[in-house]
Amino acid sequence: MLLDDPEGNRKTLEALTAMGVRLAIDDFGTGYSSLSYLRRFPFDTLKIDCSFIRDIPNETEAANLVSAIISIAGVLGLKTVAEGVENQEQLDYLITHGCDLAQGFYIAKPMPQV
Repeated sequence: MLLDDPEGNRKTLEALTAMGVRLAIDDFGTGYSSLSYLRRFPFDTLKIDCSFIRDIPNETEAANLVSAIISIAGVLGLKTVAEGVENQEQLDYLITHGCDLAQGFYIAKPMPQV
């Protein structure tokens, strides 16, 4: 969607940011997410896809990708949110590597609609 009208969408996102809206890229590292979005659009947060989180700390490639995403976010002044944290080992890895926030069944079960 962002690339259908990148200039118009950038202006819209900048206007939202000016109003105090915080913007995140969901499921970063999969699908249509791209490093070029980080340069072109005013995002605040990268949400690291659960497909990477589920395999840490046991799978080296997944752990390295998560660490790299956290590092990229840090260099760019962005926050990170790890999606799908299901155990203490994953949470420990994320804390050690500087992930800002985590969400998942280990943190809290889904809550009923109010």
